[in-house]
Amino acid sequence: MAALPHDSMTATWSIDRHVQAEYGNEVPVIMPTVSTWDVHFALLGPGPKGLDLLLATTTDEAREYYEGTRREWSIITSSHLKEVTTPWYSLHDSVGQIRMKSSGEKVVSRTAILFPAWTDGIIGEIVWGQPQWAVRDTRPVTEGELEVSVLHERFVDSWARGDVDGSLDLIEDETCTVVRIVEVDGPHRTRLVARSKDELAKALRSPEAGKVIELERDNLVVTPWYAFGAYRLEVALPDRRVEREIAALYPVGPNGRFVGQLAYGIEVTI
Repeated sequence: MAALPHDSMTATWSIDRHVQAEYGNEVPVIMPTVSTWDVHFALLGPGPKGLDLLLATTTDEAREYYEGTRREWSIITSSHLKEVTTPWYSLHDSVGQIRMKSSGEKVVSRTAILFPAWTDGIIGEIVWGQPQWAVRDTRPVTEGELEVSVLHERFVDSWARGDVDGSLDLIEDETCTVVRIVEVDGPHRTRLVARSKDELAKALRSPEAGKVIELERDNLVVTPWYAFGAYRLEVALPDRRVEREIAALYPVGPNGRFVGQLAYGIEVTI
């Protein structure tokens, strides 16, 4: 996208700087690696009473998130298994090790993290951790990946055609979608948070959702427990037409459907 102030290494440098600061576990060192242009943290995972969403949308909320985590644990190390990087975002699928401060226990977990990035740091962390139902999955990996690949293709096809019912059929009953869209060179900024299928249906059917004129996929990662896709779209909105780029995580739920869409997008008016 020509309007971006990024070069080919912007996301790499911003995210590497942030990751190195996180290894030090000092919040005053971490926070200067978080952008002030926009802030969007969306961390989703299974909780004791359903899906738990941690959403931070301001610098103060991001600081509270890092202070809260560092009171509970510290990072030991992480190993990347998959990575996709462009000038403005990076997906990291990693196995991380943390040390719980209360017990000293070492915890190992796998997590997919989407980092949108600006020239002054990461915009946030969009996170889905590997859930227990995925850990217990005994299918051959390729079989699971193929099923998720087909699910993703059906979802994107429904999205491109404006088939809201078709999209909703591919979403778990217990659902959560968080989508942030920011205009690169203008004032338009939106954030969709839908914690039920009714809320999601209302949002997808609203005029503000726009009509997809053209959709092209740039990147794809598929595992048995999530899919990641990146797209270029032309969208007709009620008052303007935009060129949009979206990077999205699709967590897979226990019934083999998507839990929702966790996405960040940038756009320009055309």
